[in-house]
Amino acid sequence: MPPESIDFFARHLQDLQQAPLPGLDVHTRVLFPYRQDLINRYPDIRYRPAAVLVLVYPGAEEWETVLIKRYVYDGVHSGQMAFPGGKTDPGDRDAVDTALREAHEEVNIRPEEVHMIRSLTPVKIPVSRFEVTPVWGYSHRRPDFRPQPGEVAQIVTIPWRYLMEAPWQMEERLYEDRVYPVYYLPWKGEKIWGATAMVIAELREIWEKVKKDR
Repeated sequence: MPPESIDFFARHLQDLQQAPLPGLDVHTRVLFPYRQDLINRYPDIRYRPAAVLVLVYPGAEEWETVLIKRYVYDGVHSGQMAFPGGKTDPGDRDAVDTALREAHEEVNIRPEEVHMIRSLTPVKIPVSRFEVTPVWGYSHRRPDFRPQPGEVAQIVTIPWRYLMEAPWQMEERLYEDRVYPVYYLPWKGEKIWGATAMVIAELREIWEKVKKDR
């Protein structure tokens, strides 16, 4: 079982909510030093709003979180690992609404069982023209996960500790005739990178600060 109850998040909720958001700094400093250059090269992009849910819940032996593997399709996010989520619908009141609705549709997380912690720094994705707001929450029980047909190829549960502590790996990738360093986390033959890695990097900074100050 986890070393502490999932109530850890409730007990330290104020600390988690008030810790500074290091997003833009950690996105570039830790993972993708070329990102600001990429965004500056396309100043006229009109980004569409989207949101994802980062949910922490008790697993069989330790806290876990859930990602999805997208189907392979003709698009820039084909086959990628991601937190459940998607684009904002007209009826959504805010990013929390979007994240909860999409997570329910994609993997059957019940919105009423999610206790919100906070929203994190939005991530601009020039290649798909989305600005994604990560929403962080926790649940007292493991959801009854079910993949949405046609949208989710696989539901992937990962120990929270792994996301917070596993060392980053690096490879070089070619994009628009330039070679860039790309950092990722390996997981059972998959690579967690891109916007998802940026969200994890910010979570790590907050998590380490709260643990250190306890």
